[in-house]
Amino acid sequence: MKKLSGSEARACRAQGAKLQASAVIGKRGLTDENIKIIEQAFLKQSLVKVTIRKKAFEEPKKAIAEIAEKFDATIVQQLGSALLLYKDSESVEDAESSED
Repeated sequence: MKKLSGSEARACRAQGAKLQASAVIGKRGLTDENIKIIEQAFLKQSLVKVTIRKKAFEEPKKAIAEIAEKFDATIVQQLGSALLLYKDSESVEDAESSED
């Protein structure tokens, strides 16, 4: 996970405000389908927005940290039900080249 500087985080939050959620995590938690959707979103862009329903997790803060760790992404912002994740383009390119 990359640590973002203040200006990088502000820029990501500004971009994230315009994004539609790539995935919605509901009461079944992080499913295989959600994982595939989020992985595909990271292949296309370095910033991904995910919506998390209120009753998706018993311990939301812990679950959000685990989600970010699973995708080797940085949590840019968690505001209400929206989670904004950043994965630098080098990591995205590495993932693409390992699939070939």
